[in-house]
Formats: sequence, C-alpha cells, structure tokens
Amino acid sequence: MAAKPAALLATFYGQVQTGLQFIQENKKAGYFLYVPGSFSQERKWPLVLAFAEGGANGSNLKPYAEQWGGDAEKRGYVVLCPAWWNSRDSVPEQGDQMVFKILDKVIKDYPIDKSRILVTGFGDGADYAFYLALRYPDRFSAAAPVGGGITHVYENVISFRKVAGKPLAFWVLNGKQDVGLQDRQMTLEDVKQSVEKLRSSGLQVDYKEIAGLGHEYRKNFNKSILDWFEGIKGKP
Repeated sequence: MAAKPAALLATFYGQVQTGLQFIQENKKAGYFLYVPGSFSQERKWPLVLAFAEGGANGSNLKPYAEQWGGDAEKRGYVVLCPAWWNSRDSVPEQGDQMVFKILDKVIKDYPIDKSRILVTGFGDGADYAFYLALRYPDRFSAAAPVGGGITHVYENVISFRKVAGKPLAFWVLNGKQDVGLQDRQMTLEDVKQSVEKLRSSGLQVDYKEIAGLGHEYRKNFNKSILDWFEGIKGKP
C-alpha cells in the first residue's frame, strides 16, 4: 500500500503551499509558517523558530514573520513564527508545551532537519528564545536573541550547568541605547554576565553591542544571524 501524505501538510491544488501562511491551531494559539518557493520533499530543511515581540497579543507577529520570510526564501529555510505566552510574573510552562506542540507538528509534516533548528526573537521574544534554549537545550542547535536577555523570572528556572558541554551556540546582540531591557528590569551588564556564564559552561557565544542602537530590529539582522548560523563550527 502506498504511503499516505501527511494529513496536515498545507497543500494548494495538490502541491505543498509555499510562501507565508497563517494557521490557527486552536482558540488560543496560532502561528505563521513560511515555506520557500524552492521547497521539495526530497531534502531536509533547516528551520528558524522566531518569536516576535509582544507574545500572543502583539501586533508584531505578522510583520516579523514577513521579514524573516524574505531571508528564508533567499537562503532556503522554513520559518515558524508562533504566538507565545508572554508572562513576566511566572514561567509559562503551559505556553512552552503549546510551542513545542506546534514545532513538532511542523517537523512531522515537513522534512525538517532536527539538527539545524535555530531559535531567535526580538525584545521580550528574545528573552523567551534565550530561556527556551537554556531550558530545553536538546531541542535546538543554536540561539540568536536580539535585544533581550535572561529575566529574573526565567533565571529562576534555568540552569547553566544543564547546558554544559552541549553543542548549543549563541549569537547575542543588544543595542547600547535599548531602553527595552530596562523596562524588563535588566541591564546590559546582566546580559554580559549571562554570556560569561554560557562561556564558562563551554558554549560558543558571539556577543555584540551596537552603539547608537535603541529598541530596533534592523533589516540586516536576519542576514547576519543566518551568516553566523551557517558558519558555526562543526555545522554543514
């Protein structure tokens, strides 16, 4: 009996639907998925899991997904940009479960290379990406938080010892004039201390600060992240 195609694979006239699409998972959760026009079932695809600022209620989700989609098209990446639970007072473990449920669904429906999954985000989305990579290090090969760090809430439930010796690399970028960190009770010194803890755990970390950069996500950041991701030692 011939194998059946994945039931949930988005199709358009019998072909896999490419480009940007929004999928409503349930009443509380939805996500944007970008599939390059060059998509083929014959190869494994790297995936970018990207968290926009503002969690599930932010208006930044679609433009952030669209921006990532442009670079994904050029470079050959699938991009998953889900709504996520933004919680400053408690760790959103239930939200984590929903994110991984969506991620696993995409991995099941599309030929994703599970050894080439990059988690990234901006602002509080970067805080969440930072946290996810440290709490679930076996799910990702790299993390690239922009304009974020490890908040006090997240710090209480992660362990730097847990990531020691893991093949997990970090690319961390912050603007020297980014007031968003202060709004979330963090400073650049706090971020630098976290970076040093990562390095002390044996992880590869590239840390960058940009003078004159405030709370802004520039168009060239995606390219810089993917250049770095593709150049990580030991990665194809």
